[in-house]
Amino acid sequence: MLVEIDEIGELKEKILESVVKENYPPHQKLLSEKKLAATFNSTQNRIHRALQRLIESGYLYSKPKGGTFIAERNGVNVNTAEFSLPKPENESA
Repeated sequence: MLVEIDEIGELKEKILESVVKENYPPHQKLLSEKKLAATFNSTQNRIHRALQRLIESGYLYSKPKGGTFIAERNGVNVNTAEFSLPKPENESA
């Protein structure tokens, strides 16, 4: 289970790095979970969990049956803002 949690954390970072590298604007729709799984050589379940954590962190948002989108954070474009990913829950400070 710990290995899977680490993989989810790595996927979160890779997805966020991809968003920044590609300079996606706020409200840009991401690829489907199936296409992201192929892109990152992972499973759809792990991609889904990584996206959920990015949604919980405010980097993304989803629309029912509409997809996952880049969020604006306090009116600031994620691509131009300074940010750091939160530490996984299992890491101590």
